[in-house]
Amino acid sequence: MEAQFLGIKYKNEKPYFLLYKDKMFIVPVDGNIYIKKGEKRCAGYYDLERHCYMPCTKLNKVDEKSSQCDECREKSGFYYCLGCHGMNCRADNDKALNFCRQEHAVYLALFGDRIKVGTAAFYRKDARLLEQGGLAYMFIAKAPTGKLARLIEYMVSKEGMTLQVLSSYKIKNLVFLESKEEAYNKLMDTYLMLKNNLDDSLIKYFIKPEFHYNEKVIEINNNLFKDSAQGSLFSKDEVIVKDYSYDLNPSMLKGKILNVTGQILVIEDDKIEAFDTKKLNGYIVDFKRN
Repeated sequence: MEAQFLGIKYKNEKPYFLLYKDKMFIVPVDGNIYIKKGEKRCAGYYDLERHCYMPCTKLNKVDEKSSQCDECREKSGFYYCLGCHGMNCRADNDKALNFCRQEHAVYLALFGDRIKVGTAAFYRKDARLLEQGGLAYMFIAKAPTGKLARLIEYMVSKEGMTLQVLSSYKIKNLVFLESKEEAYNKLMDTYLMLKNNLDDSLIKYFIKPEFHYNEKVIEINNNLFKDSAQGSLFSKDEVIVKDYSYDLNPSMLKGKILNVTGQILVIEDDKIEAFDTKKLNGYIVDFKRN
């Protein structure tokens, strides 16, 4: 069928393709798929009031560097919030302001050898991390507003945490070498360091750390891409990761889905390959699944 591809979203911790064809619908991310990219259109927006994704009903054309048309960008109301550091509010509409007045979480997440700090609206904090491909992460603070959460995020970044991890880095680091205990200790050490270093006005919003470790996804990726000849006596610095193919801007995906990490699919056809589906968002695609 022909439909607009709007990404991989998570519901009850399970991944689904979000598609639009006259109406929104979701399809489980499993089995055999065929996705061929066609023309790019506006990907719509996330409705901050109804907490759901809204399609661009006009399917307006956009250029290759854009994801939204001007109309949907305005409807979103979130444009001026992008890049906010919690200092000077630039929001110019009630949608964004009301969303910012909701409780937000601040998290630390391990991506390869990097620790990312980020924020999420508290009501969808787990889905947010799963959509980003977080494999080991810890919620460290609960702020009464998004503005305050962004300020905590910014000050944490000043202590050496990264604010952004590119898809190119994620797809090259699908093998996760930290055990559950090692990942917990690494994030917990960072959490304790931050409690010592940040101002008391921010520390008062810190919570008992909430740790998550996506063992199933980690195990599948490691079995696929780690050298199986190596035993448990090897340290993680000596582990050999197999060379594997990946595509950051696919025009076609075809084969059996072996694993999904955030927006990254590992698919087996003639060979095993990883694909970043993020670059498909907004495109009209020929979509088949069985």
